[in-house]
Amino acid sequence: RDMAILALAEENRIPIPFEFRNDNCGSCLIEVSHDAPERKKAITLTDKEKLTLTQLGMLIAQEIEDAEVRDMPPRYRLACQFIARDEDATITFTGNPGGAD
Repeated sequence: RDMAILALAEENRIPIPFEFRNDNCGSCLIEVSHDAPERKKAITLTDKEKLTLTQLGMLIAQEIEDAEVRDMPPRYRLACQFIARDEDATITFTGNPGGAD
């Protein structure tokens, strides 16, 4: 079942902060560490997510190119957009809106 990390967190009562769920506020910022780098997958970033992460200083042009051309996912994502598929990953967040470190 494909669900965004934010929806999975809510279902399991994990309190990732969020405000709107529409990939433009950045309040649900998470850091994604892939436990098996050979199985990590770059799931498409929406244009709004790219813009939001770039404005937050959490995504640079090279990371966008790596994701789109080399299928290498960026380190930071928005929990309302990120869907993990057949991969082991650790999700980190501070519990404060917009905090992933």
